[in-house]
Order: sequence, then structure tokens, then C-alpha cells
Amino acid sequence: MSTAGHKGRPIGVLVVDDSPFARKAIARMLAGDPDIRVVAQAGDGEAALRALEGEGVDAVTLDLEMPGMGGLATLAAIRASRPVPVIVLSGAAEQGAAVTLQALDLGAFDVVAKPSGGPLALHSAGAELVAKIRAAVGAPP
Repeated sequence: MSTAGHKGRPIGVLVVDDSPFARKAIARMLAGDPDIRVVAQAGDGEAALRALEGEGVDAVTLDLEMPGMGGLATLAAIRASRPVPVIVLSGAAEQGAAVTLQALDLGAFDVVAKPSGGPLALHSAGAELVAKIRAAVGAPP
């Protein structure tokens, strides 16, 4: 009973986070929406850039704190190579307003704080993330 999410197909999302647990949790949050499909996952910035070379990525969720190529460097590289909307999903979003502003200055579409509570916090963050992905790609709510 799903309607087309984006250009007649589900919205393809690349999930980028160095934590396998976080990648799985984010993918699970997004799986609740029939019009969003996780098309790739990456554990670091270099893997994210390789994943973007494939087809079907309409939006990216990006953690800021990653080893190697950090989130801000990854964001800058994504914005320079392929103009897909990036939603930053970070635990630093609440504490570090400076890094949040820096991400927005580099072209992030929006920022969502990583949930730190239990299931209710995960559900709330998932709903916010889905809404922002839909807004980023211009899909109807």
C-alpha cells in the first residue's frame, strides 16, 4: 500500500557510521517507512565515497565522529563529488553546536541528534530522520 517515494521508486539511502550497531539501528529506523530503502552502508568516509559511485543513492545519513576521514571531511567530499542531500546524524549535534553549524555550512541538509535513550527515543529520532530524508529529496510526507 506504498506510494512511490522518489521518482517512482523508493528513496535510496546510504547510511554512514563507524559503529556497526548504529548502522543497524539507523537501517532499522528507516525500514519502518515503505518508501525508503537502505541501498548501502559504510563504516568510514572512504567507503561512503565508493558507495556513492553506485546508482540509487538519493540521500545520505552521516555520522560526524569517525576515524580516518572524519564526518566533516566526508561531507565536504560528498558535496563536491555528487550533489545528494546529506542528513548529519550525530551524538555531537547536541553538545557541539559549533560542529553542527560547521556541517550546515559545508552543505548538510539538516542535523538529527543521535538518540541516547531507550526505544521511545529511537522511535522519535526515526520519525524525525524519515521526515528529513523525505524533505531533502522532495518526496511527499
